[in-house]
Amino acid sequence: MTFNGIVESARHYALSVFKKDKKLLKHTEDVVNLCKKFGRGLDFEVLMVSAYLHDIGQTRDKNNHHKAGAEMVEIWLKKHGADKDFTQEVIHCISEHGKKGKPKSEEALFLKQVDGVSFFKWSTTVSLFTNIVFRKRQSRKEVSRQLSLVLKKITDKKLLDEAERRYKKVKFFAPGICFKDVRMKSTVLKIAKTLKESKIKYVLIGGAGLRIRGVNVNSRSIDILTNKKGALKFQELFESEVNTPVRFVKTNNYRTWFGKFDINKFSVEVMGNLEKKVKGEWTTPKLPKTSPIKLEGVHLNVMNLSEEIEIYEKLGLDIDPKKIKKIREFIQPVKL
Repeated sequence: MTFNGIVESARHYALSVFKKDKKLLKHTEDVVNLCKKFGRGLDFEVLMVSAYLHDIGQTRDKNNHHKAGAEMVEIWLKKHGADKDFTQEVIHCISEHGKKGKPKSEEALFLKQVDGVSFFKWSTTVSLFTNIVFRKRQSRKEVSRQLSLVLKKITDKKLLDEAERRYKKVKFFAPGICFKDVRMKSTVLKIAKTLKESKIKYVLIGGAGLRIRGVNVNSRSIDILTNKKGALKFQELFESEVNTPVRFVKTNNYRTWFGKFDINKFSVEVMGNLEKKVKGEWTTPKLPKTSPIKLEGVHLNVMNLSEEIEIYEKLGLDIDPKKIKKIREFIQPVKL
């Protein structure tokens, strides 16, 4: 098979494997583009095939994806009539990129370092940062230290320059990176400042709370969970923006002090003393524990993402399953 033939086949194989995983597809595209840009002078055929297929093992075994990927690629190469030496070179690149230590071939070492550079792509770094800070409760300083360790492992001069260029671009952003809507961000900050000044206990939940922490969900509403006193005080503070006055609302399964407001053209829903009926008994209203984050100097009361899912399920709230799926995907551990 010709150079263009085997590389093009590897591209199609990668597309077929990653068609349902956009994150892996984007990462693979980034790795391939980096290899194209900086990999001249190496065995380009080995490098390009390895770049396209280095992570296909993720679909079989995430913990040992380099090993699983090498096995999958070996079978695939045999089907395509690749010679033994070429097959061994590609397998070495794929099996070594996820291991500790220095690979034997230049192509394998280069691919391993390119994989590290790809960590500093904006979307990947955002995912790493938010996972580690909000899931593992580590400080930004610790995350910065860990990312710096990745930089130190990159020895190729051109790749290191590219990694540092990317690192400077994202070092070190605050939460709220998925708040592309500046008006929504300013609205959330306005509410948070006002509630803090009035010493109102609250938790920011729903789409706006998720977007603050980097979960890219579509949301045009801002949801506030508080107590009865907080809900009534909220109405007093935002009297001119009242849409539906705070009142006691009761259904077969829920009861709460509910109010709706239009603030900066955003729908803001406030729930005070939210209770659910379980086996004929009403639960005791209690605000969940918060993991406050700081956005533009303002502290925002949000929940740990894992705990937020538990609260949604415990209360049986009518949450879009796609939103729950995005949260679960977002809080999956990410290895540096």
